[in-house]
Amino acid sequence: TSQVILPRMGATKRLLTPGFKEQPGAAGTGREFDLLGLFSTAGIYSDQDKDGIADAVESSIVIPDDCRSGNIAELSSRLVLATAGASFPLVQLQTEVESRKALVAPILVGDNVLTLDLIKTGKLKPPPLDGSGGLIKVVPKAFGKSSALVVFAPDPLGLDKTLSYLARTFPYFEEYGEGEPQLSDLAADIDKFLSGEKGAAEAFLMNAVEKTAAELKGRDLESVDAEILLPGPNGPFEAAVRETLRIASGNAAVSVKASTLREGRAVFEKSKEFTWEVDDALALIREKIGGLAGAADRGTPVKVSLGVSESPGVREKVRGEVEKVLRAAGHAAAEVEVVSAYKPGYFWLVEKILPALKGKGIHRLSVLFAEEREDFTRPKRAYAEPSRWLQELYPVDEILARELAIPLDRIEFEVKGPGGAVYEIRAFDDRNAVLLDQSFTPRTRVIPLSNVLPDWGTAKVTCGWLRIEAGESVVCDLPLETDLEKFWSFYQEEVLKAVVGHIRKKTGDEPTFSKQPYFKRLLVDVQASEPDYRMGLDEEIISSLEALHDEIYFDTLDLLRGITRFDPEDKDLPADTSRSSAPGNVLPSLHPSLEGGPARARVVLEDWPAAVPQITIRWMEKGREEVSRKTVFPTLKPKGTRTTELVYDGRMECIANVVVETDWEKEADYLTLIDIASSWRRLSAAGAVTDAFRFPKVEGFTLRLLCQTLEKDEHLKVLPPAGETAAPPSPPGEDEAIVTTREIISPVMARDLIRRLSAFKSVRNYVGGKSYEGRDVPVLELFLPSEKYVSLPRLITFKPTLQVVARQHANEVSSTNYLLRFAELVARDPAYREALKKMNFVLQPLENPDGAEAAYEMQKNEPFHSLHAGRYGSLGVDIGYQAGTKPLLPEAAVRTKLYEKWSPDIFLNLHGYPSHEWVHPFSNYSPYLFRDYRIPKGWFTYFKALRLPLFAEQKAAGDALLKLIALELQGDARFAASNKKFYERYERWAARWAPHMNALEIADGVNIYAKRRGPSENRLTPRAQTTFAEQTPEVMDETATGDWLDFLCEQGLAYIRAHVKYFDQAGYEVVRIEEEGRDRTRLTFVRGRPGRTGKFGT
Repeated sequence: TSQVILPRMGATKRLLTPGFKEQPGAAGTGREFDLLGLFSTAGIYSDQDKDGIADAVESSIVIPDDCRSGNIAELSSRLVLATAGASFPLVQLQTEVESRKALVAPILVGDNVLTLDLIKTGKLKPPPLDGSGGLIKVVPKAFGKSSALVVFAPDPLGLDKTLSYLARTFPYFEEYGEGEPQLSDLAADIDKFLSGEKGAAEAFLMNAVEKTAAELKGRDLESVDAEILLPGPNGPFEAAVRETLRIASGNAAVSVKASTLREGRAVFEKSKEFTWEVDDALALIREKIGGLAGAADRGTPVKVSLGVSESPGVREKVRGEVEKVLRAAGHAAAEVEVVSAYKPGYFWLVEKILPALKGKGIHRLSVLFAEEREDFTRPKRAYAEPSRWLQELYPVDEILARELAIPLDRIEFEVKGPGGAVYEIRAFDDRNAVLLDQSFTPRTRVIPLSNVLPDWGTAKVTCGWLRIEAGESVVCDLPLETDLEKFWSFYQEEVLKAVVGHIRKKTGDEPTFSKQPYFKRLLVDVQASEPDYRMGLDEEIISSLEALHDEIYFDTLDLLRGITRFDPEDKDLPADTSRSSAPGNVLPSLHPSLEGGPARARVVLEDWPAAVPQITIRWMEKGREEVSRKTVFPTLKPKGTRTTELVYDGRMECIANVVVETDWEKEADYLTLIDIASSWRRLSAAGAVTDAFRFPKVEGFTLRLLCQTLEKDEHLKVLPPAGETAAPPSPPGEDEAIVTTREIISPVMARDLIRRLSAFKSVRNYVGGKSYEGRDVPVLELFLPSEKYVSLPRLITFKPTLQVVARQHANEVSSTNYLLRFAELVARDPAYREALKKMNFVLQPLENPDGAEAAYEMQKNEPFHSLHAGRYGSLGVDIGYQAGTKPLLPEAAVRTKLYEKWSPDIFLNLHGYPSHEWVHPFSNYSPYLFRDYRIPKGWFTYFKALRLPLFAEQKAAGDALLKLIALELQGDARFAASNKKFYERYERWAARWAPHMNALEIADGVNIYAKRRGPSENRLTPRAQTTFAEQTPEVMDETATGDWLDFLCEQGLAYIRAHVKYFDQAGYEVVRIEEEGRDRTRLTFVRGRPGRTGKFGT
């Protein structure tokens, strides 16, 4: 080795005499940590400016005076690697330590005097170690208030090996790198063990089985039955229980049935076939026409107006059936119309008025509609909007303009005065003469918004009708119940009341948030003959089936939120819990229209068989009644859990043992864990633990159980991972595209695409977590350098970071496509790859895999519906509103972990919304919680950044970014034309009539909502200091495929490019701060945020 000495230039500020000594430091800051928190600001690091980035090393490495290990340098490098700064000297000789109490989180290496004193006082009790073994252990309050890390080995070889592992691999087991198995994964598995998983339930229940078997020996038994509920399938355990009971039962019949907690069990199943609305109408026509039996009556002109909720094609066939009935009754000349009961105003204009206008030289049209008036003194769940009857006409102006060849601005809509018909239309020629003047009033009925909660008020729904006129007489004028009305009555009265009954019974008539979820799944499968087709205008559709899907989903979630109350355990929930409620999976399954015929429905409510593992054993002795014994896995919640110790085997290069301490308040729980551990070892040896602890390079771990003065170590074995590791993918060919922008990407497809992208060195991918149903939540990180060991804090400090999350709402499909496509471009395109020299990308392409899987399956039946049952996670709760370190949906924690890890400068949450009209026919037509999303309004984004002049830098950065977004989206003529069309359509149909709710904020041709919309948006919070802009862009992608999806993905890529250009053009100043104090020199790197804009974009 060579040594380089750099002499100081000049003298220090203070010249001290050789004998001068600084006053010994006071006791160091108290730092209590375990091995999981070692490399964090809770352990050896600090965050001096509180920006979320570790920027100083508080620890020091203390070594014996005669230490010769070369791995001290490696460990020093590792300590500095994980900060945006450094402290020198990092290493102290034991004789240089003047005040032990002043040490902060020291790392004591080898058999130095400090370590030996800890052994002497009993604070450190090293386990037996062989010549190549070493100990890594946290000693709480070692010398003062701070914990210390001890690295100890009986000989130099073991110490070198252990130091090398600590420096090069820890906290990972085999390979250093995000996504590799690590210590926190073992801790998570131990948490699962304490809840009954990983074989703990089997171990506990086997003790109960053996105890019962001992009681049964010698009895004259007729039968023994056991029902077992386990966390997962376990055939060997089931066989072991059967054998244990068989031996104890003599010749008695023994039955053992095992199932899992994840398997749903039907609470109820309801099936119903409804009479078809058309058959109802035909029967009524026959009845009423039959009354006109006389010869005079047969000569009377007959008019029939029938309203049914059917497609134009079906209605045309129905008209033929009605005419056939009338001919058979002697009314061959009868006048028959069969019109739509769904969106009746729209179809009146398109099917009756439009044919009457063609060829008449129409110059302009005036359409008047009634204002819907509500009594706001009476609270209700969903009020109708004043423009409700205009909403039902959408988007008829463009249909009329196209068919009549007149400009859109010559079709006027106005609110009419009270009284008279709901709709009036007047057509004028170019001299303003009236060519047509007609009116129409849809047939309606009033229904409860909820049969369960009648206080929610009522809704007005359009219904069917039958009107028969014979001459001057009205033979029949009756409302007809449409197929969907029949289903809705059945669903409200028979299904939802039964669902709520189950919940009330399950919760002791006290449904609260802490008792959720209430059930596993409510499947609502519906087949019906309904209008369900594309309109031929952009992505617009006419679909009462999609509307029913939405009513089932959102009305059910709203109802279950409505019956849920707060209890003390819910104190941390936000005041608005509409998106925090997690009742269970509501799954409407709508099939393509039957195009004629009666509707059918099948509803199944499934619940989990139990909340925790359990076993019920029943036995019958001859001549006696049956005896039943139920054993339930207990609630085991330690006061605290700490990972304190790791023994490294240098010879085998593996971890021989990890010690995890658990503190128990109740001695009963302490004793229960001892019994479980003993039973677990027996079952494991017999191969009856199928969900074993499995990690590479780990032999086992020790649960150290502590309860008051009691202490017991229980060692459990760890097995190597099952199966072979998949070979890394080979890079694709030069012309071989990877990511599709024309097909919806399912979780399985995403996994394969990400695997293929990982062939590129610049793409790091790993599983950030698992979903509630066990699916992977993938993460991609793209940055330079592409080395194994990279200082993340310095990477964040020297380069800005863009964090992007996709598919929070999984039916908003496009973001996975264009985010993965962006990753592919960065990996393959030299122009995109150049960006990595200036910025980092953190991408979460599929945040909600459970919802994505549901949406992917649903689109096979409903290819152009919005599929809102895939919007939320598997329990009907919005992932974005899950909070806490252990949310109910585990996938929700990934986003937060990534944010805390990367401290991004900009955070994007990619969203979408329906590409067509969104209708709730049984809730006063417009979607209750999403009224401003009722119809498409082009591409837009919510833009959250500080806007007050007080925060000039943040405002300037926000303004610069806004300009770049607008430039990118207006730079493509196709995007500009598309957005202009949708903005103008939205203005005509929504913003004009409710500007308080439906306003557009168009700047530079793009709709960007940047005005303050919340109480914290103008406050310089710690988060706003780190992340100057947070955005939620919205594209019309529910549910997009083919050319439309490809177009939206191009828009999405343009939007992301704007942020790349921002980072490329912004100037970032990084300063180095040098400080001296307490016999150390600190170097810290700090980057100013946000970037300087200067002459931005010029």
